[in-house]
Amino acid sequence: MRSGHQRFQSGERCVEAGRYEFDGYVSDPPEPLPQLSDWEIRVEAGQMFPKTRHPNRPCYWTPAAAGIPPLSNAASIAAGWAV
Repeated sequence: MRSGHQRFQSGERCVEAGRYEFDGYVSDPPEPLPQLSDWEIRVEAGQMFPKTRHPNRPCYWTPAAAGIPPLSNAASIAAGWAV
């Protein structure tokens, strides 16, 4: 976990729309890591934070760093992420 950042768990409701980055799994083991295209998502206010898609596991999300462009192929909850 990056220090100084809020963490949101899969299944929690988002209160502020924005880009969020993968920040680890809720439980062990720490691997396998999600595919690179699944490390960043766009979440709208009121939507639930998803699990990772590959593998389908509960995880933590943190707000994406401001001023850094989105990862290429960033995923969206609207694209069918499971919660």
